[in-house]
Amino acid sequence: MKQPQKVEQLHPNAPQNLQGTATVTTTDLSWDTVDGATYNVYRNDSKVASAITETSYYDTGLTGGTTYNYAVSAIVGGVESPKSEVLIITTQASGS
Repeated sequence: MKQPQKVEQLHPNAPQNLQGTATVTTTDLSWDTVDGATYNVYRNDSKVASAITETSYYDTGLTGGTTYNYAVSAIVGGVESPKSEVLIITTQASGS
């Protein structure tokens, strides 16, 4: 009896070139496109946005003078990629 073949679903590539700028209470992130993907954004290993269609994200309500770690993953066909390289960004200190 012939065994059914397993179809291994490969994950998409992780987004590349994650970059960002910061003010006292916000960060503005951007990254390169992964064809056909939506994106999840993670701050300090917690998902802060899911299934976004743009290759940018504006994070608000942050604390001045604080360091945050960001990463992004791509979702294609319901399969999530590994996370991008981590971007470490520090918001500006209050009053600067």
